[in-house]
Amino acid sequence: QSYGDWKNIVQEYTDGTSTESVTGSKTFSVENTYSGTLNVPLNKLEGFLNLDYGIGVNHSITVEKTLSLKGRAAGTWAVQYRVVYNKTPVKQKQHYYMQGVDYATGNEATVYVDEYTSYETRVYIIN
Repeated sequence: QSYGDWKNIVQEYTDGTSTESVTGSKTFSVENTYSGTLNVPLNKLEGFLNLDYGIGVNHSITVEKTLSLKGRAAGTWAVQYRVVYNKTPVKQKQHYYMQGVDYATGNEATVYVDEYTSYETRVYIIN
């Protein structure tokens, strides 16, 4: 797996006596990507991996979270999120078919696909 950077959804300062809660919402875009040299059509790679949506296509995700300040130490607190990707290596091997016979050329290349799978959240004290 690979992860994006932690980013704030909502943040609030408390002096340590607050019993309030604050709610925040964040919409962010995600996309599946690949790195390396792709030697087959993109739709073949997408079909092989059975991706929920195509490589390079942006999709919006909205997350809403509530931050309770009750019982928190004095400081600025945040609810943060980060995206989670499943990193899959895909090995490509070149073959030629002639008169029903499979000839392997020995040419190989690997691409690495980062597929968006989910997001994680945490409560974090900034200072």
